[in-house]
Amino acid sequence: MILTALTVAATGGGCGSTATNANTSQSQGFIDAKASQQLLSEARARFESGNLIETERTLELAAEANPFDGRLHYNLGVLALRQGRFDSAAKRFERASGLMPQAVEPQLGIASTLLQTGRYEAAADAFKRALELDPTSRTASEGLTIAMDCAAPDRASRSSR
Repeated sequence: MILTALTVAATGGGCGSTATNANTSQSQGFIDAKASQQLLSEARARFESGNLIETERTLELAAEANPFDGRLHYNLGVLALRQGRFDSAAKRFERASGLMPQAVEPQLGIASTLLQTGRYEAAADAFKRALELDPTSRTASEGLTIAMDCAAPDRASRSSR
């Protein structure tokens, strides 16, 4: 099970900054929110046109402009997961979860990454946390069932030893 949608929520349309004039410096702690929002809009357009490489590059620039925007890290996690880069996906989803602790999407990303890498018990725990955040999440419920079913043979072989 992998996430199926990139949910770039670009708000505050009409920002004047672009990727070429974004004024950022993480070492100085400067956040360029206008550039970040413009880059989110650009990333959405690139994603919708199917250009995942440019989408990722643009989201990386946006994350440099505003490293505290959990949506950026979440979306970078989605792209990494789709490309099978599980370590990168896990790091991005963890960062997004830390920045957006009440959002279910990063937790689902964490759980999906664990499931894809065969860490079924950890995936089940992550899906349970997702259900705590959103008890109505069908994705979390179905993911939990899959993770528990996959973990069951592992548990049975350990208990028979």
